[in-house]
Amino acid sequence: MNNTGSVDVKTRRKWMQIWLSVEKQFSALPTWVQDTILEDITTAVENRVAVMRHLQMVSA
Repeated sequence: MNNTGSVDVKTRRKWMQIWLSVEKQFSALPTWVQDTILEDITTAVENRVAVMRHLQMVSA
C-alpha cells in the first residue's frame, strides 16, 4: 500500500498472478466451497493486516 492508502500497481499485479494461478481449480469447485474459501481468505488477510499493523506500531 502506498501513502495514499491504495494498493500500488506492483502489488495489484502480484495479487492477480496469484489469482490466475488458482482460478481454474477454484472455479471447478462447488459454489459453497468457493464461498468457504473466500471467507477463509478474508479472515486470513484481515488477521495478517492486524498483526502487521501491531508490529509496525511496536517497532515505531
